[in-house]
Amino acid sequence: MDLAAYRNSFPGTKLPLPAVKRLTKQTLLALEYLHSECKIIHSDLKPGNLLISIDDVEEALVADAAQEQTDLYPTRHDQTISDQPIVTVKSRPLISKDLKDDGSNIVVKLADFGH
Repeated sequence: MDLAAYRNSFPGTKLPLPAVKRLTKQTLLALEYLHSECKIIHSDLKPGNLLISIDDVEEALVADAAQEQTDLYPTRHDQTISDQPIVTVKSRPLISKDLKDDGSNIVVKLADFGH
């Protein structure tokens, strides 16, 4: 998920300052690596090109699943597929808002840096 999409998942609120500091530090370290080691200058730095993930993503997804009610399609019966009822779960975005207060579980990756 990019930073723009993640930010939009918190309407009317701001990201915690420690998380912003971590995002900024990781972004600057990534830019420094691109410049000094790869000899690449990122010329399109914007929230859509900052990919973020949560370090302990499995734990965050479990927390999301526990908080949200699962929506189901009506149960189907199709003997050609299974003799058991077929239960289909409606998809939904898995956007975890489970940021730690210090932002320590955020990982930043740069995208669209070309060369």
